[in-house]
Amino acid sequence: PGSDPVTLSLTADLVTTNDRPTFRPARLVGTRVQPLPWFGSADLHALLTADALIALPPGEVRLTAGQLVGVLPL
Repeated sequence: PGSDPVTLSLTADLVTTNDRPTFRPARLVGTRVQPLPWFGSADLHALLTADALIALPPGEVRLTAGQLVGVLPL
C-alpha cells in the first residue's frame, strides 16, 4: 500500500502545460512542498531526488507560492 494523498502549500511558483494529468517530482519541506526542476518523463534524476509528487491537471497550470496542491508522498 502507498501513501495517501495530502494537500500542502507550494514553496515556489509553478507554471507548466501538460496534455494529460501529470505528477511532478517534488521535495517535502516541513509542511510545504517544493517543485523540483523537471525536464519531462525521461528526467530520472529529478525522480531520484524526489520524496513526493505534485498532482497536476491537464492544460496550462499557473500556481503561485503558498497555493494549495494535491501531493502524493513517496
